[in-house]
Parts: sequence; structure tokens; C-alpha cells
Amino acid sequence: VNGKKGEFPGLIPLIENYLSSMDVDADTHCTIQQYLKLIQRRASGELLTTAAWIRKFVTTHPDYKHDSVVSDSINYDLLKTAVDIQKGKIRCSELLGQSNISKTQESIPSAMKKIYPCV
Repeated sequence: VNGKKGEFPGLIPLIENYLSSMDVDADTHCTIQQYLKLIQRRASGELLTTAAWIRKFVTTHPDYKHDSVVSDSINYDLLKTAVDIQKGKIRCSELLGQSNISKTQESIPSAMKKIYPCV
């Protein structure tokens, strides 16, 4: 994903190069860069993957008995925490890093409409 200097560029640098050649509005470009940075940081191990975060949540939960059983209370707390993270009620920097707010509106940018008029 991140590449290896002198051997191969990696997927992220290729995407960034392609992105710089497209007609993309600033907000969309910024949002895509945030996603790419998130992917880079997860691939490098700097941030937890979702699976690693869930494992950590379960194994450190006060109700977990180290018996491989995810009780109803653990499951409830896990889902509630995930929803609260998604809604922005709580921050989870070990999973998302410091910046996880998108400025992009949930609509199709004009640049994409030019490329894909039927969207």
C-alpha cells in the first residue's frame, strides 16, 4: 500500500498522482486525502485496524472472562461505542487518528458529474 523506496511506488502514491491529474473540487480532494492517510496509517501499523480495535475492546472489557465468549453486555457496549464513534459523540484516535471530520457534502461533486453524466 505504502510502497518501498527504490523498489515500487505503492498504491497510495499512484492514487495521489492520479488524483492530482483530475478535476476535483478542493473539499473532495481534502476528503480523499484524509481517507488515503487513514489507509496509510493502518497499513503501517500506526493505527489499529477495525478488527484489531474490536479484539482489543472485547478482551479489555470488564465483563470478558477470557473464555472466547462475547456476552450480551460486551456486545451491547461494543455496538454502542461503535455507533457513538460513528456519530462523533466520542473520539477514538487509536482507530481513526486525530482528524476524522469530512468537509465534503454527501452529494456527487460536479467534477464526477462531468466524468460520469449518468450518475
